[in-house]
Formats: sequence, structure tokens, C-alpha cells
Amino acid sequence: MPSSGEHDSSSAFVWPPQPEAAPGRGPEVTVAPATEALESARARVRAGWIDFERTWLDPVAEPLERRIEACGWHPDTPGTACDRCGATIGPFEVGEFGCTSCRGRRLPWQRLVRLGAYEPPLSEWIQEIKFTRWRHLGLQLGGRLGGRVMDAGIDAGEASGHGPWCVVPVASSWRRRMGRGIDHAAILGLGVAKALDMPVVQGLRRRHRPSQRAVPVSQRRGNVSGAFRGRRVVAGRSVLLVDDVTTTGATIRAASRELRRMGAERIWVAVLAVAES
Repeated sequence: MPSSGEHDSSSAFVWPPQPEAAPGRGPEVTVAPATEALESARARVRAGWIDFERTWLDPVAEPLERRIEACGWHPDTPGTACDRCGATIGPFEVGEFGCTSCRGRRLPWQRLVRLGAYEPPLSEWIQEIKFTRWRHLGLQLGGRLGGRVMDAGIDAGEASGHGPWCVVPVASSWRRRMGRGIDHAAILGLGVAKALDMPVVQGLRRRHRPSQRAVPVSQRRGNVSGAFRGRRVVAGRSVLLVDDVTTTGATIRAASRELRRMGAERIWVAVLAVAES
């Protein structure tokens, strides 16, 4: 019998139960706790999902950040494009009244900001938004465009005596929205507005006309003439007009003039890319 104060280890309660070692089979076997086995199983499941996503989902919907990292793309640096018409320029090609492409021309907007030139990979991402209805990519690119507008010096409040800013996407016709299944300019506008903390205003309506991509360059101005109808909600406000691509500028020129007619006091244009005509 053990003396008082001593603990009889042979009668102590042990959990979980330990298997008894058979004679001649060496030391007792220690069983891993159930929680360690569960965590190990979860880790294997997570690793399996990561492998699955990289193998099957990346070709369909690879995140924008990973695409940028893989290809080394970056937005325009200051001085790459004319801040009046958006054309690509070289060193010392732009002056107080624009570059050689727009100097001497009257434009219905004060400033044009672009994310880059219409060339891969940016052109491929734009086509993906329009023709595969990848809305999340449109929101991400819109957010980056909003960052470029902010870097250009826009003031989201009262701007130099003009009314407060609002984002107005270039409108698509009802038939084109139904055909594509997406209003790509509206998606871009949402991304821009979120980055700049501005409201989105549907300030334009558009009649259906042939796509500008299907019309010769010499006829694009006539193709959009009278296509837009503005709304008075833009009266007394500063407008940030958002579109995906501009080539000749016919579409954003027609939209800007209609916004002016509706009483917009100040207009900036923000586009993802400028395609040289």
C-alpha cells in the first residue's frame, strides 16, 4: 500500500486510453490527437483546391493582379500621353495648348486621362470585358483608371467654382447591351466611381447605330451624330465621362457636346486606352 501523500500512478485516470504493449513488442505506441489529424486533412484539402484553381480556373478568370505581375505591365507614366487629347507623345512634344495632334483644335472637354495605349495586354483585357462579360475584371480596371484620374489632380468636391463631380459612363444602346450581355462602360464607371468616391449618374441615353468598329474612320463622326440624348441631372455639375477605348474621339466628342447642352459645367474624360487612328 502506498504511504499517505503518495500518488498511485497505476490507478490514475488516463485519457485517451493508451493501448497495452504486448509482451516482447517494445515500448507503448503513442496515438496522435484527433485534432492534429483533422488539421492535416484540412491542409491537404486546401493544397488540393489551390492546385485545382491554378490548373483549371486561371485560364478562365485569372486575377488582374496576377496577370500584371506575370507580364510586367504598368499604366502610363507622366509625360507619356497628351493630357488634352490622349495621344501618345514623346519628350517635349506637348505644350500649353496640347500636342501636335490637338494643338489648335477646340475640344469639348478640359482633360483626358488614359490608362495606356490600346495594345496588348491592355487591349486583350478590354476585349475580354466586352465580349466575355467578365464584370470583375471591368471593376478592377475601372479602379485603376480612377487611380490615374486621382493622380491627374482631380478634386472630388467643389472644383474651382464648378459644381460637384459625378461619373457618367458613355451609354450603350439597349440592343447592344442585350446582344453583349454587359454594359461595359457602366461597369468601368462603377469601378472609377468607387476609387474616387463619386456618385454615378446616368446622364446619357443612346440610339442604336452600327458599332464604331464596323464603320470606316472617315464615317465615324457621322455615325454618332445625334446618337446621344442627355439628361438634365448633369446640369450645374462637373462630369467625369468614362469609356473603354477612343480612336478618332468621335464618340466622346458627341457625348461631351450633349452633356454641355444639358448644362454640365466642366468635363473630364477617362478612358482605359487610346488607339492611334
